[in-house]
Amino acid sequence: MPESESEENEYGDLWIVKFEKLKEHTFLERIPDHFLEDRFNLVNLKEQVDDFPELHRAILDQGPSMDFESECKLYLIIHRRYILFNKNGLNEVFSKVKNKFYGVCSKYGCKEGAMIPVGLSNDFGRAKTKLYCNSCKDIYEPRGYLKKLDGSAWGTTLCPYLLVADPKFFDQVNTKTFKPRLFGFDVEPLDVSSDSSN
Repeated sequence: MPESESEENEYGDLWIVKFEKLKEHTFLERIPDHFLEDRFNLVNLKEQVDDFPELHRAILDQGPSMDFESECKLYLIIHRRYILFNKNGLNEVFSKVKNKFYGVCSKYGCKEGAMIPVGLSNDFGRAKTKLYCNSCKDIYEPRGYLKKLDGSAWGTTLCPYLLVADPKFFDQVNTKTFKPRLFGFDVEPLDVSSDSSN
């Protein structure tokens, strides 16, 4: 077998390649090996994740992949740490937010403000990824494959951290509200609580 073909097959067997083939994972940052190998970045994970040593070795291609779902769970937890505590990881996510990679708010008055991915829980399996718009201060369901991604990949801290890191970028506030009018008159909701039989 030619050397190039052998190298291609070997690369195709890498754990990260299999992980990135899932379309919802294309929204994540690739964690550098040096971050994955640094014990400081893995503090307390043995207590949080069963079979941590085996799963960790599989992610680093230092052992067989036996439980892909649990390996993905571990990777998402480490991903959250990478984008919060590593300057490069944080900058990569923030650059994507600024470039509206995760989408824009379609609400009236938000002027297509950049959306921030957010997790409603730090625990895996509790909630899928949501999107936050700081202009209208609301949370939305993402479209496409992003809505399949577990929210623990972002956690509850990333969104407020980005807002504090660059408040000028997020200074737009939506003050517009839609008021329904009928022939030029404001429409008030009917009082359904009154008894019409009296």
